[in-house]
Amino acid sequence: MYNAYMTTVFRRGRLKVAIYSEGGAKHHLAHCHVYLLDAEAIFDLESLECIANNGFHRRTLTQIQEILNEYQAEFLEVWRSLNEEV
Repeated sequence: MYNAYMTTVFRRGRLKVAIYSEGGAKHHLAHCHVYLLDAEAIFDLESLECIANNGFHRRTLTQIQEILNEYQAEFLEVWRSLNEEV
């Protein structure tokens, strides 16, 4: 059994970027979850590629990638601090 929790790392209006920590489980890919109303997408934090999309339009995904690009180093640092073994 493991504990999972979400850390919100960015907000702009109703857009939220979150990184999950799953103690006891291993994440193999640095990634974040992006939420806006009923839409959710998952982005690879290394390549900024959208690896899952549920409800976002292509134009919005591009705007999200621009945000992720701007804060990529900070988001990767948070992901590593939550998910890599020390």
